[in-house]
Amino acid sequence: MIKESVAKILETNGIGTVGSTIFIGEIPVDLNGTPVNNAFCILNAPSATSDKAIRIYNSTLDFWGRFTNSDTGFNKMQQIYDFFHGKYDYELDGFHVYFSFSPGSIMDFDRDAERRKMYKLSVTFIFRIEEEVS
Repeated sequence: MIKESVAKILETNGIGTVGSTIFIGEIPVDLNGTPVNNAFCILNAPSATSDKAIRIYNSTLDFWGRFTNSDTGFNKMQQIYDFFHGKYDYELDGFHVYFSFSPGSIMDFDRDAERRKMYKLSVTFIFRIEEEVS
């Protein structure tokens, strides 16, 4: 649910384009059956239990990137890290984020079968859903 808002704010801030270089769920394949290059996807990751009594949620998202050039890929993942790590008190579409941070650094997963560079970055968001506020 928060993934779409995260993708939208990244697009708004010039870090990618939803449906072209930013994907929700997985990086799709092109017409030739090859996964799209120079793009990243946003996936749910295991997260801490949220406090439903006060309606504060914790959600960790993984950003997986697949790039033809290792420097380009690392720099894109660094942009995501710089945008979210240590950021506090901001709005996403439908959410108020109290704090976001990366619990680790950018992980280098070497190259896939097509020799594309693979990276992963995790970001944790602590937030409330706007419509739940009364």
